[in-house]
Amino acid sequence: MKFWLAVCLFSFPLFCDAGSMKGPKRSNTTHRVQQVGELSFAAQTGLILVRGFQKYISPADGPRSPSYPTGSQYGLQAIREEGLFWGLLMTGDRLFHEADVPMGPLVNLHNKVRFYDPPSSNRYWRKAPLADLK
Repeated sequence: MKFWLAVCLFSFPLFCDAGSMKGPKRSNTTHRVQQVGELSFAAQTGLILVRGFQKYISPADGPRSPSYPTGSQYGLQAIREEGLFWGLLMTGDRLFHEADVPMGPLVNLHNKVRFYDPPSSNRYWRKAPLADLK
């Protein structure tokens, strides 16, 4: 798993166009989810790869995520909302901190208690301008 994560993180420049490497677009309005047609080729490719994982690998591996949304669904949401680069970083961060001591609100989903941890709660770099961090 770590090998494939490293391969994905270090090979993304091969599939990225210059526009997707500028980071998330900022606006004065509330954050809007990008439609698939508005995403870069790299982000669309990332979505296809995550959906392939969901269709072929995840059923064989079985459900193990203690969080909601699951790791792969979180990846889809993060890539769709932030683009491939930031989406992969957020997904990697989620996969690493998912094993930590669980924190966050609990939700009951299909008679199983899970920790609610959507991508919107992990955009800590957007909460304060860089000038306020100094």
